Amino acid sequence: MNMLHRQSPMSRIGLAFAAVILIVSCRSMPVAPFPEVVDWLPEESNLVLRIEVDGNETLAESLISLAGMNPEEFQPVIKRTALLAFGAEITGDEENLLYAPIHAAAIGLWPRGLLGGVLGSEWVRKRSEQFVWSGPNDMELAAPSNEEIIISRTRLSKLLRNRRSTAGLPGRRYRLPRNADLALLVDGAELVNRLMPLADGRVVGLTAVLRKKGLSSYGAELRIYAAEEVLAPSLGLAIRLAVSSRFGTSSIPEERDLIPKMKVETDGGVVTLNIESVSLAVIHSLLAEIDL
Repeated sequence: MNMLHRQSPMSRIGLAFAAVILIVSCRSMPVAPFPEVVDWLPEESNLVLRIEVDGNETLAESLISLAGMNPEEFQPVIKRTALLAFGAEITGDEENLLYAPIHAAAIGLWPRGLLGGVLGSEWVRKRSEQFVWSGPNDMELAAPSNEEIIISRTRLSKLLRNRRSTAGLPGRRYRLPRNADLALLVDGAELVNRLMPLADGRVVGLTAVLRKKGLSSYGAELRIYAAEEVLAPSLGLAIRLAVSSRFGTSSIPEERDLIPKMKVETDGGVVTLNIESVSLAVIHSLLAEIDL
């Protein structure tokens, strides 16, 4: 999973968040129900991640590590973030994420009155807008409240409009479930093929969901959307064989033990893979094999 291993925009986003929450604050962490920050992201985002950070700190650290960054540098962010949504608009260009519209929105502890003093000289406050800053690489940051922060390249105004919307937002083709500790959406055959070479153009979208089962284990669900309904049965068989081969030949007993916990079902044009319980260590190992 090496898409972000360079000094990337995601790293810049993280450092901006880190600077913000280094401020000492006596406020308590916001509690659920939270605003649905995923709906603030532009519908053009074809890679979307939503994670409830509070209670899933180790999972968040694992994702940061897989993105090529040091989790220790993000401890202040993790400790003061309740919910995070990340979106990116990715094309087939290998370097696209370095320049593409990317967005992040979070609920947590963001004392906006002190932001200007910690963001650094690269971030300049906009005089025409309250609590909005312009930063490097066309990035912009807004703090609508002391519990909300938004960062975006090129589309900040759109995220702010979406946040204020009461009429409902245009729906994406595939909706992320709200009752998940982590949910991932990948939309579009080209991007899916980069994640799953076996898809070979037969898949137009996928969603992945983790729901916490214990201190360090999660139930996992992967939904794969076939380009045509007629392709789903053969796609389901291919996935069953591929996953069984991957786990069945593993030298790690814990991975081999996952085979009886797996269930692959086909319903219309959707193939669903469920794993009853999988450890965070195995999740990290599997994610590390993904090459965006």
